[in-house]
Formats: sequence, structure tokens, C-alpha cells
Amino acid sequence: MEYRRRRRSRRSRSRNRGGDSASGAGALLLAVLLFAGVVYFVSASSTGNWLVQNVVAPIFGSKASPTPTTENGGTDKTGSVAVKDLEYYAVQLGVFSSEGNAKSLGQEVMAKGAAGYTFFDGTKYRVFACAFPNEASALSVKENLKSSGYECLVFPIKLEASTIDVTAPEDQITKMNEIILAMRSCVDKIGEISLTFDKDKQTVEQGKAAVTAAFNDIASIGNIVSFHAVPEAQLVGGAYDVFVTAMKKLSEQNYSDTVAFSANIKYTQLQLIYQYMVLSGELSSAG
Repeated sequence: MEYRRRRRSRRSRSRNRGGDSASGAGALLLAVLLFAGVVYFVSASSTGNWLVQNVVAPIFGSKASPTPTTENGGTDKTGSVAVKDLEYYAVQLGVFSSEGNAKSLGQEVMAKGAAGYTFFDGTKYRVFACAFPNEASALSVKENLKSSGYECLVFPIKLEASTIDVTAPEDQITKMNEIILAMRSCVDKIGEISLTFDKDKQTVEQGKAAVTAAFNDIASIGNIVSFHAVPEAQLVGGAYDVFVTAMKKLSEQNYSDTVAFSANIKYTQLQLIYQYMVLSGELSSAG
């Protein structure tokens, strides 16, 4: 069944779909609700490892690994590449069979400070507002949004730690582990920046300074892709490029106000969470 957020009828009568100003009080409402301080301890959604079990595994379970363009250089050895676990809780605002409807809601809530991240799970389009590393915060936000007329639920996103054996030059194995660890740290860092930005009511300049520092940290690692990179290294390098590009865009883009910047931080965080999980699925398939 398709659903989206519902609004109280008294508000619906005054709602203008032509667009609330992102700098107005209405645009600030969702950003405030997303980081309200009261925590509600209620039972969690039972979706569990939904994203891994139903999306990442089916998509990448039968995907062929890329072929290196030339023979590996150096002396090969077999070593382990580790992917750290990940656990986040996304607040979902709607699920649709129509991509257009999902994107419409995504754009609407993004203008009010939410991520508006649209994710296709293979059959439906899901719209996420934000994500937290702990369930209590997500449940708190869900209850605040529901009390303000938004129909939503908490969507657990969980990835178990894993290791794969890779035969490659030792420097490539070392570099792969370094990059994966940096990407995992970047996911947490961008979440911390988002939370601090909203809670402390920072300026766009302050937020961008924090993002730029995080971008410099991950960009300084350097990529691994080369003509001699093994398939697993090429996968890691491709994911790393996505991270660096997304962080660079977030740090350099111009924003009309704090609401727009807040929404873009949340969007980027969800984008990086998804990319990290995609990489895990690809590596498992390649291994």
C-alpha cells in the first residue's frame, strides 16, 4: 500500500504546494522536530537488517567482479580486508510505488530541513528524513513528527562486520583497509556534524568549516585505483571516489540559508551510509 505523510486537516487548508519559503517559520519546523531533545522509549520496528537482506544482497549477490586491465604488479600475498559493522536508524516519511511521488515528497521535506533522500528498494521508493546511530534518537524524532501530523516509522539499517580474503600486493591490501576505515569514520563524522549544526544553531560558515575539515581528512587518504589494482581494490577505489565527491560538493556548494545546509548534510549522510553498504555487498560478492 502506498502512503505518505498525512497532515492535520486544519493545516491542509492553508498549505500552499507552490512552496513554503525555506527561510520561513514553516521551513524551520521539520528541522527543529528532527533534533528535539525528548527521547521516547517504545518498541522498535521489526524490519531488522532490511537493507542488507533485501537490497544489497539481492543486487550484488550475482554481480560479476570487474576485471583488472593488466596483471598485478609486485609480489602477491593473501590477506584480509575488513569492513566494520554499521548500525543506523532512519526516519522514513513515506513509501511509494511511483518515483515521481517519492521525489516530490523528498523535495518538499528537504526544503524544510530534512534529507528527503529517496531510496529504491527494488519494488518501492522510500523517503528518509534523517538517520541516527542510536534507536532512541530516531524514535524520539518519529514521535515528534507524528505529533505534528507526519506519518512515519523508524527503519533500522544494519550491517554486520565482515572480512574477505584478497590476493594482491601487500601495499594494496593495506591501502584497502585504510580507505574502508576512513569511509566508515566519515559516515559517523558527517552525522556528528549534522547533529551539532542543528543543536547548536550554527551558521552555514561554521557548518561548512566542519565539513571541509572532514573532507580534507578523507581526501588526504588518496585513492588506490591503478592499472595494477586487483578487482577488490577497484571496488574500494570506486566507493572512495563517491565519498570524496559527495564531501567535496557539500563543502563547496552555496546554500541559501541554514535550513538548506542542514538538509544537505542529512542527505549526504544517508548517501554515504548507502554507498558503504553497497561496497560491503560488492566485496562479499567478489570474495
